[in-house]
Amino acid sequence: MPYCPKCELEFLDGVTTCNDCGVTLVTEAPPAGDRADLVEFYRTTDRLESNLIRDYLTDRGVDCVVFDTAPYPFNVSDKYERRVFVTAATKAKAREALDEALEAGMLSKAGHFVVEPS
Repeated sequence: MPYCPKCELEFLDGVTTCNDCGVTLVTEAPPAGDRADLVEFYRTTDRLESNLIRDYLTDRGVDCVVFDTAPYPFNVSDKYERRVFVTAATKAKAREALDEALEAGMLSKAGHFVVEPS
């Protein structure tokens, strides 16, 4: 099965490009254990906002992955959630970066931060 070397999502045979990253898919097996420490960080129904967040965090050195809950890869409906995941080690850095972006009015505030249960 092809997978994206950037966000590590698997795709059906015949798909050649990641619909989230735009990266050409590869056929090698994904590295084991790289996503074990991912934590859900942010949720939104706005596809553009989730992509802006991904790009903004990546530009600031925070690795993140956007998981689209839509059942179809090209669904642009705001009916489905987009979930942003970051590593546990970079969660504080990611929050600081997004707080700055929110204060600057760069994001729509359509989504919300995921609060971990205490």
